[in-house]
Parts: sequence; structure tokens; C-alpha cells
Amino acid sequence: MPFLKLSYLRSKKIPLFSKRFESFIRQQYRNFSKKQRRWSQTPRELSGTDKALEHFDLFYKPVYGEVWPSIRISLLTTQKYCALINNFRDVEGVVDRLTQLGARDILRDVSDALKNQPGDKVDNNFNFTREVKKNPSNEVEEKDDDAEDEDSEDKLTEGEELMTLLRYEKNTSLDNFIPVKRVYTEKELNEQEDIERSTYQPTGIPVNVIHEGPVQIPKDLRVYAYEKGDTGEFPSPNSNMDGKLEYFLMDGASILPVIALDLQPSDNVLDLCSAPGGKALAMKQTNLPESIYCNDLSGSRLKRLQKVLRSYIPDNMTDDITLKQQDGRQLKTPHFNKVLVDVPCNTDRHVLLEEDNNLFKSGRTGERLQLPTVQRDLLVAGILSCVQGGSVVYSTCTLSAAQNEGVVQSALQYIWQETDINVAVVDLNHMAKSFSKTFRFWRHSRLGQVVLPTLSCNFGPMYIAKLRILERPT
Repeated sequence: MPFLKLSYLRSKKIPLFSKRFESFIRQQYRNFSKKQRRWSQTPRELSGTDKALEHFDLFYKPVYGEVWPSIRISLLTTQKYCALINNFRDVEGVVDRLTQLGARDILRDVSDALKNQPGDKVDNNFNFTREVKKNPSNEVEEKDDDAEDEDSEDKLTEGEELMTLLRYEKNTSLDNFIPVKRVYTEKELNEQEDIERSTYQPTGIPVNVIHEGPVQIPKDLRVYAYEKGDTGEFPSPNSNMDGKLEYFLMDGASILPVIALDLQPSDNVLDLCSAPGGKALAMKQTNLPESIYCNDLSGSRLKRLQKVLRSYIPDNMTDDITLKQQDGRQLKTPHFNKVLVDVPCNTDRHVLLEEDNNLFKSGRTGERLQLPTVQRDLLVAGILSCVQGGSVVYSTCTLSAAQNEGVVQSALQYIWQETDINVAVVDLNHMAKSFSKTFRFWRHSRLGQVVLPTLSCNFGPMYIAKLRILERPT
């Protein structure tokens, strides 16, 4: 810039600008220097990924304690994938190739173990089986069938630690706001709401936990993954003359909600938040359901689902699949005996690694804070859409206790207080035990199972809870 070279010009006796213009240039430079100093002192706006990491350190660390450092570094590392074999291709050739690469079928490994586990001999993380009874005032009474474990107090206090550290007062009476002692900024109010909506505390709601026989692995479902500690990547799948691909790459833990559904022949399945389609494709690969109703609110996401199905399933074999774009919260008619509610969530891995579509970016705070409410409403809709004797599986890809067990607890409370439907939580400990060779599960989950990411088996996170509709009025 010219004003940076005035001394040089003078030393060379080069004619300068007029003194008036030179004075103007010097003033502009001083103004620029002031702005530059001010800009350097202004705090840098954190990126969405930075905000996500700060949030997780604040809210996940008190919950997961000493295992959080291992989870944290795993979330920041490339996740591990599995290969869902396409049964509408040359299966044996694909299997031979993946086996030569060192992959193994993780479902065949556990099939025999699941069959040999009797339903009444499951080791429980906690004894919390209770009966639910409603009185005319809609208050929920509880009746203990078993004494709680000795360490249940410790397990509850883990979820309460954060609220003890970050507790704030919520005034609900108008008198409490007079006189005003402090005016909170919008940012401070958002931070307070973030604390409330990101923290989960068990409320003592009576929960009926039932123990069922182990689910059976569908014989046509094949999922290949590398051994623990093997961070190898699968090659891109080949396509045949019809453009159908050999296998679908997905997070290995994503197969667990489909397994938890325990699909049977003649099942009518509702996939309430179906896109982008990995779980719907896995259901179709079982060759079991009579029909699969795939719903999603987003038109663009529904197109992704349609593309996935077209890439793997022949056109003449999709008559049993229905695609629908609708707000899942509006589906409340009991037409289905199996319902999967794989809700939108924090998507922990994505928000830590990608700025695109990051929920922690400025301007999306309100949307993120509404997630637990949306998730609760979707789970309630899933329960209302399920027939008596049917099953509902709730799943997320987040470690947020508020969006996992907090949502299950909130949905159960709503169902018991607002409807006459009797819902029970199904114990999934047998699944955690049988899949322990492939996944690492968190030992302290109360109303479901959580797959924890680790460097040696970097799948997940994935939360799975299963509900059974015991009774509903006609």
C-alpha cells in the first residue's frame, strides 16, 4: 500500500503526493490500525464443531465419568463401518471376497448364543420391576415387586451430578419477578434452557420392566465387520448389470435396532423416521415383514431413502414398501405390530466433525433445544401407532442421556397419564451380552442399551430401548 512506503519514497527522493493527500493517507492508515487492533481483541466466533465439543465435555463427562476420555477421542476419530450384504446379488461371491479381506459375519457369531439364552435367567443391571396402576385423578401409583439393587442409589446420582453443579432457579410465580433484580440476555436464557434440556434425572416414575426370551437373528441377514482393533476400510461396493450394489456400508451399531424389533413373517412394520434408509434396507434384507411403511418429514431425505432402495432392491420386489412424506407425530392409528422410532438427534459424530448442517452452529440453538420435545412426541406417536402385543423400538445416535432415557421416561409418563395404554420396557441385557464381542455397551443404562465408541471397536454411539404394548383399549 502507498502509505506503507512513504519513508522509502523520501529516501529515493521520489516526488510524493501533495501534503494534503499525504495527510489523508496517514489518517486512513491510523484508522485501519485501530480497527485491526480491535478485531484482534474480539473473541473469535466458535465453529459448530467447537461448540459441540464444549457441550459434550460439559454434559457428557459427568454422566460417563472415567470412560469419557476414551469415548471423546473415539468420537473425533473415523468411525468403523460394517457391510450389510445385499441378498438380491451374488451373495456367496461377495461373502468370499469380504472373508478374504478379514471381515466376519457378526450376526452369525451371536445367533447360537442368543438361542441358548433362556429369557428368565437374564442378569439385570438393576431390579426395577414395578406394576403400574392408575387412579381416577390420573396420578400414578407404584408397587414394588422386588427390592432395588444396593448400588441403585449410586447409579441415580451419576445423572444428578451435573444438575448439582449447574443448578439454577426457575421462577414460575409472577410475584417472584417483582422487583426485577436482573435482566437476562437472550444468550443467558438459552444457556439456562440448554442446561435444563441437556440434563436427565430419573423422576421415580414406576416402570414395568419385562424379561422376554432372546430375539432371533434373521437367517437371511448378513452383516460383515472387521475384528476389534482392525481399522481397515471396506472397498467401495461393485454394481451388477442392473446397477444393484453388493453391500451397503453403515455404522455397525445401526443394525441393533433392527435386531431388537425381532421381525417375524407377516409383520407390518412402521419406520417412523426412515431416511436416509439404512435400517429400512436392513429390514427388507431379512425377507420377513409383510409390509414396510417408510415415513419421513423431509422431502430431500425421502429422496435419499428412495435412492438407497433403488440401488439395492430390484424394482419388481418393492411392492411391499410404501414411502410417505408426513410429520411422524401425526401417525397415531394402531395399524402396525412393529414400530421403529429412529429419531433426529444431536448426531454426535457429525456435529463434531462437520460444519455442514451442524445443529450447534449459531442460529440453530432453538432447533436443537426443541429436540427432546420432538423426540418425545415421535415416540408417543409410535406407541399410539402400535397394536396390542406389538413392539416399539426407540433409537438415537447420540450419548445424550436427556435424548435417550430422558425421552423414554417422558413418553412413558405421558402415555400412562393421558391414555389407557399399558406399556412395559423390555429388558435388552441379553442383546448386550450376546453382542459384547463386537460392541462395547455402557453398564449403567436403566431403560435401554447404549453402544459406546472405543478406539478398538469404533462403532456408535447408538441408543436402543424396546417397549411392549401389553394392553390397549379397543
